[in-house]
Amino acid sequence: MLRPGNAGANTAADHIAVLEQALAQIPDAHRHGTGILIRTDSAGSAKAFLTHLRSLRSHGIHTFFSVGCPVTEPVRRAIRALPKHVWHPALEQDGSLRTGAEVAELTGLVDLDGYPDGTRIIVRRERPHPGAQLSLFDLDEGMRHQVFLTDPPTAKAHCSTWKSATARTPASRTASAAARPPASAAFPRDTSPSTPPGWSCP
Repeated sequence: MLRPGNAGANTAADHIAVLEQALAQIPDAHRHGTGILIRTDSAGSAKAFLTHLRSLRSHGIHTFFSVGCPVTEPVRRAIRALPKHVWHPALEQDGSLRTGAEVAELTGLVDLDGYPDGTRIIVRRERPHPGAQLSLFDLDEGMRHQVFLTDPPTAKAHCSTWKSATARTPASRTASAAARPPASAAFPRDTSPSTPPGWSCP
């Protein structure tokens, strides 16, 4: 959808319009009753857009999101405050370990007021590849950081530890999700939903 050059990157109305067009292309048999994972970069992290995604559930469209999140100063402070034991090895889509990459949860350490209930915030860090664009924070920490917001569906089971898969290409739809772990001492919440599709519990 072409937009004027002065269009705002985080305009929720534009994201909603594109989303509605995308959902309209999914056959009714799959648009209703099948879990649909919506993925965007950090421009799609606007609260109004994510609130709209959640509201679609009342219309029988089971949408969930996994969207990029800007690495703001509160997020940087939360990352620096993480103890070493909460970082876990990241996985590739095929379940193999991603060399030099780790994930951790920031839920409870970053203010998510105004986001849909059950929203979680996850950070991945990895050694930067040659030519990677790094922020001053990344240069200071020596790792490249990517943060995203997600609200995966609730699972019936729990597991003791968790890892995150790192998707190389966007996934548009999923019908199931892996279980989320119980909350740790660092993240005492136990009311959030399970880990998103593509995650695994050993």
